Amino acid sequence: MSVPVEDSAAAYQRLMAEGGQLLEADDQQAEAGVKFREAALLKPDDNEALVMAADAFIYVDDYAQAREMAEMALTNTPEDREVMRLNAQVLAYSDEHAAALELLERIAEKHGRDSALNSRMASIHIELGQDERAEACYEENIMNAPDDIMAYTEYAHYWLSKGARTSADQERIAYYQQSADYYQQAFEKAKPDDDFDDQPGQMYSVGTAYEEKWKFSQDEADKQKAIAAYRQFVEMKPDHPFALGAQEAIANLEAQGSME
Repeated sequence: MSVPVEDSAAAYQRLMAEGGQLLEADDQQAEAGVKFREAALLKPDDNEALVMAADAFIYVDDYAQAREMAEMALTNTPEDREVMRLNAQVLAYSDEHAAALELLERIAEKHGRDSALNSRMASIHIELGQDERAEACYEENIMNAPDDIMAYTEYAHYWLSKGARTSADQERIAYYQQSADYYQQAFEKAKPDDDFDDQPGQMYSVGTAYEEKWKFSQDEADKQKAIAAYRQFVEMKPDHPFALGAQEAIANLEAQGSME
């Protein structure tokens, strides 16, 4: 008795189902990507498998295969916002930042800008050494959504990172102060009981920014602001994963004072 030959439509459905099951398992993203890729090659004009494969390969840092799948999807739907975004992501992860930025700018022209797009563009501007353009993206997010905690937090992260990659002490001091200011604004706008806003975590970050600033300013006022922020954080959330670290930071800062 002959075994029925599986037609391409049935094989596509089987491979998609198997890929989905692998995604639900631990550490099976690479195998899932292979299944989705096989499905995509059976139905190359359908973006579902192509996008699923690209996402799976991105997860395991296989950017060559992710790029192949993403580019096939872009050929199918060259104006699709999410497919364009996916291709820009693969390009950025492949260190092709200029090409990624060009594609993001095309998205902005065709579909408009939103906070997620601005954030992606800002990260690429940073990689390209275009700090002023990155700052403009972050500031546009704050202007467009003045109550969005993430807009302030991302900009605060930016200034903290900029301080760390700057060699001139006076510039570091200014950047860390900017970071502290934006973390403080995020803290003030955060909802006290909202885990996503993480109001205690915002205060911890205020402490971090002032501690970093103090290392270069050696200004007692900065040290005391760091200590006060850490203490407030611990009082707000004594069971927070960072609480022990904050207490150790307080002790180290106070010990610095006793040694001088």
